[in-house]
Amino acid sequence: MEPAVSRSLEARVWLTNNPGALAVNRFHTAADARAFVDALYREGATEVLVEHPRVDRSGAPRADGLLVRVPAIGETRWAVERFCRREGPGGVPPGGFVMRAVGREITLWWD
Repeated sequence: MEPAVSRSLEARVWLTNNPGALAVNRFHTAADARAFVDALYREGATEVLVEHPRVDRSGAPRADGLLVRVPAIGETRWAVERFCRREGPGGVPPGGFVMRAVGREITLWWD
């Protein structure tokens, strides 16, 4: 039997089908998570994906990260990155938020 392959899924669609399941220590409600994703698109993200969605031990859907796609260069790319640095941590304790920006992708992860 092959191991399950984790796919990235468009964040707004995933949140509609799995409310309250994204980085629950950062986003306390589905509305908070949706507002963050919507803000990423307003800043200029070309795509926002839920990274590695899974099912926890209780059978509930969960995900702890987002993959944000941005233009490779230009002010829009930097605006999205600045937004992620400023708004990404939220109220998560130090060390509970990781951001990596490489090329056209910004990865956000909450512990």
